[in-house]
Amino acid sequence: MKRLVLVLVVGSVVAPSVALGGSGPPLADAGLDQEVEQGTTVLLDGTGSRDPDGRIDTYRWRIETPAGATTTPRDPTSGRTSFVADEPGRYAVTLRVTDDEGETATDTLYVTVEGGARTPTSTPRPSATPSPATETPTPTPAPTETSTPTSTPDGRDPTVRGPQVVTGDRPLTGDYRIEADRGIEQVRWFTDDRSHDSGLETTVRWRPGVRDLRAVVTYADGTRRTATFSDGSTRVEADPRPDVSISDLARRGRIAGDANASDAFGNLERVDVSVDGRELGAVRADRSRIDDRRSGDLSTAFDWSGVEPEKNYTVTATAVDARGQERTVTRTVETIGKPRVISAEFVNGPVDSYHDRIEPERYTAHHVLKVDLNGVSESAISISTTPRKSEQVYRVADRRVERNGGTLVVHTYWVGEKPSRQDGYQVKSTWRVSRTQWTGTERSSFQVTPSPPEIHLEMRNDGTRSVGARANSTSDVIDFSEPIVVDASKSFDPDGSDLRFGWQLGAKPISADNTTARLSSWDDGQLVLKDEQGQQSAQTWSATRGFVPEIAAMNVSSKRHPGESAEEPYRPRQTVEIAVRTQSVHFRRETTTTDIGAELRGSEGTIVEWRKVTDTGPLAPGDDRGGENSFYYEGVVEISAAALANDDVRTELVLYNEHRPQEVRDRTDLPSVNTTAISETRRTDLSVDDIEYVIRKPTETRVTVDGRDELGLRRSAGFTVESVNSEVVGYRIERRVQVQEARYEERTKRFDLRSTRRTFLRHNPNWRTAGTETTQKRVRHTTTTWRDSPGSGYTGRTRRVETEPAEYVTERQFSYTTWETSTREATTRQCLPNVGCYTTTYEKTVVTPVERTYWATGRHSSSHTATGRERRHLVSPAEYTTEYEHERTYWETERTTEYVATKTEQVQQARYEWRHYETVAGERAAWRTANDDPDLRIGGTVTDRTWTMVRGDHETVVRPAYEDDFEVLETRATVRGNVVRYESSGPDQPTTRTLLGTFETEFVGDGVVDRETIRERIRSGE
Repeated sequence: MKRLVLVLVVGSVVAPSVALGGSGPPLADAGLDQEVEQGTTVLLDGTGSRDPDGRIDTYRWRIETPAGATTTPRDPTSGRTSFVADEPGRYAVTLRVTDDEGETATDTLYVTVEGGARTPTSTPRPSATPSPATETPTPTPAPTETSTPTSTPDGRDPTVRGPQVVTGDRPLTGDYRIEADRGIEQVRWFTDDRSHDSGLETTVRWRPGVRDLRAVVTYADGTRRTATFSDGSTRVEADPRPDVSISDLARRGRIAGDANASDAFGNLERVDVSVDGRELGAVRADRSRIDDRRSGDLSTAFDWSGVEPEKNYTVTATAVDARGQERTVTRTVETIGKPRVISAEFVNGPVDSYHDRIEPERYTAHHVLKVDLNGVSESAISISTTPRKSEQVYRVADRRVERNGGTLVVHTYWVGEKPSRQDGYQVKSTWRVSRTQWTGTERSSFQVTPSPPEIHLEMRNDGTRSVGARANSTSDVIDFSEPIVVDASKSFDPDGSDLRFGWQLGAKPISADNTTARLSSWDDGQLVLKDEQGQQSAQTWSATRGFVPEIAAMNVSSKRHPGESAEEPYRPRQTVEIAVRTQSVHFRRETTTTDIGAELRGSEGTIVEWRKVTDTGPLAPGDDRGGENSFYYEGVVEISAAALANDDVRTELVLYNEHRPQEVRDRTDLPSVNTTAISETRRTDLSVDDIEYVIRKPTETRVTVDGRDELGLRRSAGFTVESVNSEVVGYRIERRVQVQEARYEERTKRFDLRSTRRTFLRHNPNWRTAGTETTQKRVRHTTTTWRDSPGSGYTGRTRRVETEPAEYVTERQFSYTTWETSTREATTRQCLPNVGCYTTTYEKTVVTPVERTYWATGRHSSSHTATGRERRHLVSPAEYTTEYEHERTYWETERTTEYVATKTEQVQQARYEWRHYETVAGERAAWRTANDDPDLRIGGTVTDRTWTMVRGDHETVVRPAYEDDFEVLETRATVRGNVVRYESSGPDQPTTRTLLGTFETEFVGDGVVDRETIRERIRSGE
């Protein structure tokens, strides 16, 4: 088991595939789906199943009827067999094959049985095979009695043979059969009082626990008996192996976690945990018999701190139940090592200087730090990235952190204000792991290069002037003869340096600082900017590409109805035509083509015509036609009178130059008209969506077809099968042929250490050594040293270093006792006979003890005692000096050797198909032909069939399109738009337009209705 775990861990980076020589499950092939008539014998052939690395040992067929019951084929354990399809519907036929290593595979085919009238046919069968019953027996409920007598009055004692205790891995299956006297007509199996199967044999997939298995045997004379096991019981114990897992595995400085075990039967005995054979924990169930269900789950915690960093350990957990079944899982744990910086670098650049008027992508330097966590959790490591010198370099945007497997990727973004020196702007990345001494620092730099100047031009005028109207014309002529003034004062250098302006082509400077120039309107101009670093930018432009002429005339030219005068007001819904003409444009010389576009804004309307017209009219006095380029634009606008009478929302005609449609536009309000007095609500801005047609087709047709293709076509057209006539005329023989060869590829894996490859090869025998690969690269190293004085390479950093430490002496406190003599005044009272009492005062000498202390490095007398207190006494202070940091950069060539292992891997299996080989007339001949060659099988029957089909009277469908107008019953659509109210008190009064809201309605109309008709009906309220 340890070896299996090691393979899974070491090989976890290799995509799963099928290796050469490895064992695998077999390939089950139950055959193709079939369609037969009720009562037909269905031939089954599973001999097309194969085992890529061995042979097929056993076959087992299982058939589920359309009613959900099961039936038994003629020989359920043979590769070729048959059964009678006596129920209409779909049969599910499952084949389970087992190879010589115990591996299994299944495949299911479906047999569709059609009912209805059919012509009786005679299907030959082998004489040794009895005819199966044509009726499905009625299921018999399970007996309700709890025990079965050991003998019956008639001597019939059916017995169930099979395992009463089922153990091992799931699924828990048991094979059972009936031993009884002859005369059995039917056997029904029941598990836990539920119907399970029928037949003399059955296979049961048990759920864990104590279960019940009964078999009700029906004899030919109608007698029924309940079959039990030989001990008279119906009890089956399904006891799977226990499950065990390892969770919450910690590996930083120790190995700890939980071992959790469960047993579905409930007889878990114990759980043991060890690391490399060293027992760490064990727990046992408090139970004495198997039926005790108190021990279904057990858990034990383990914790071991005697680990070495960056070393592999194997944790083993074993669960054992009361029957001795056990399951073991192992986890290979690599204790956490110190994180390692994979790379710390800027991934773009050089960049431009920072300036808020250029795109951030130009000035932002992207720094990426990649750290191999080496097992350390992301929350335990802290990372900061800061500039080495804060002058003129800043971090912008937020830091972004990604986790890619065991690698932590930190993204930061930086800018520099000015172009950098040769060594660039430097940033420092520092990482630290909490509760450890692990820390590290990496330095990176990015370059800021001089940026070219940014040009911003503004035209102060368009260079046009009016030269008056041409002869026989009322519109002014626009002449491009005025000089254009161009302002470039808003140009700048992102580096902050001064600019030099150079005007070229037709542009001439006109201001003292050269930021403004003048040029002819028909000439091209160019500006060249240079900064102090020698960078330059240039821009060329043409004035005519942004020119838009003004509207010269708008004339209302709608036709009136007979009898109406031109002075009468318009009806609100009447369409008004407006003729539009622009000013004439007069170029003094040939220029680039000028294309002017037009559009309406503010109300519904249509520009029905818009064209460019060459102006060939008479010239104005003093004009010269030679070399001129003159033109104007004209068009026609159609719009409702109500839209032109509305003062609140004016309709605009917008002109624009198609070379630069967003830069220069000319807006002109359309002329207003008088309308009759109105006060109405209208639906406008209508859109018609989701058009569908209701179609009805007559289908009173009855036909007879003799092919499945035509049958399918008829069914798709609405026909149904009324009756079927069929006759078996032959059997198809199929041959197994290879249609795809196996394909192999070489897989390669590289290792940093020879020992790692050796360990991998020891546990992966399919891999082999493939030598070594050596690569080399130049690596830049930077070292720092501290010196007594500044010199070459001095970084500007200093530090204060202690040269002589401070000198201290330790003193201890000692104590001793002395006696001191003192005098004091005392009184005494005495009494004498015949004299009386009197008081006498005198001086008394007293000796008292006094405790004294002193501080010294040693006691002054052996009788003195130490108090336990100590103190440090400064003898001489520390001495310091200043050191200066110096940095040195050097390059080294590093060689990396990788140890290579390869293997040949099968990436594509050989594929086989069953293809038609021949057709024979009879069933016996078909079986004989198929049995003679393992690569042949019976693929099905050849049946001559005819179907009588009928279609209903009518069919009504809804479709987004139609073929015939006469089939469409109605048209449906969704109409959306605005609800607007128009109000006016008379012809000379303004018309107001108020948007009341939006609407959505469903339209239904008879027959075919086009979109415009739908809009008209919705507008008119139909």
